Amino acid sequence: MRSPEEIRAEIEKVERAKKAAVRKAERCDRRIMELACEHSDALNEENRRRRAEAVGGVKEASDAET
Repeated sequence: MRSPEEIRAEIEKVERAKKAAVRKAERCDRRIMELACEHSDALNEENRRRRAEAVGGVKEASDAET
């Protein structure tokens, strides 16, 4: 059977591991948010580009008619 000191040391070890895991999870959450923002920006830019191309295509067709 383990002594109370050994058990307490094991508890402290597990608590440290838990704190490290929480910090890692927080870093992962921040990275996910960064990537989500980057993804949103990329989608917005792609949509702006497509709208500009569509407007340009409409203008070109209108110019060709005149």
